[in-house]
Amino acid sequence: MTRAFVNWSGSLSFTPAEWAEPADEDEVCALVRRARDTGVTIRPVGSGHSSSPLVRTDGILLGLDRLAGVISDDGRLATAWAGTKLKALGEASTTPAWPWTTWATSTTSRSPGPPPPAPTGPGWASAT
Repeated sequence: MTRAFVNWSGSLSFTPAEWAEPADEDEVCALVRRARDTGVTIRPVGSGHSSSPLVRTDGILLGLDRLAGVISDDGRLATAWAGTKLKALGEASTTPAWPWTTWATSTTSRSPGPPPPAPTGPGWASAT
């Protein structure tokens, strides 16, 4: 499927050759094999909050929204699909003390303990 990508602010827009949204690992593997065999580049995209042109591609834009959800959560460590939004991760967590909804500025998606506190203010939510 081909459609234009526009980030949240409208400052970055382009139309990739293809916009793929796989629903499972098998579809991701098939996409990677097809791209390898045809010499096409795959570029993953998140929520579109970045203004960086890094996401721009003339190949395949890989949307991860259909690969979302918590796979496991033992109350200490959660494993989630790559397309899981941090807000959804916080809502699904069995560890309510973790302030997932304030973790939007973290540079890591895995933490051995509670994520660091994030700034509060307009646009920020708190789990506490």
